[in-house]
Amino acid sequence: MPRTRARGFRGVPPEGEGNHVDNAVESVLATGVTYIQGPWTASLWLRYLGPRALDTLNTVRSRSNTLLNVGARYAVNRSLTLGLDVFNLAGSKSNDIEYFYASCTAGEIASGACGGGIDDRHVHPMEPRSARVSARWTF
Repeated sequence: MPRTRARGFRGVPPEGEGNHVDNAVESVLATGVTYIQGPWTASLWLRYLGPRALDTLNTVRSRSNTLLNVGARYAVNRSLTLGLDVFNLAGSKSNDIEYFYASCTAGEIASGACGGGIDDRHVHPMEPRSARVSARWTF
């Protein structure tokens, strides 16, 4: 599995800063396989993103996530192809996006009571299992 080692500074970082790059992916695997038999085509895709530093000090880390998608196509004739794709086949509950920073509510900002905000994770959850049916007509 490919691994990276992203760092923000050479030597000693400035005071209060760490040497890690926020959200820099450290390990990733993206692979897939496609099988074709006559009018049928089937594909399976896997994506893995390992844990990563969410702050420059590497004190807060994201969780790893794995996504599995599958697809099938049937060529009815030279012009028409029908398809079915299933996304997040395993029903993973991971986060697609994860950040760590200080934030305030709209009310705190409006009242001037925000101060420096509260450090916390901000996430976009992975989409739930879903399917797409398609038809492609070529001429």
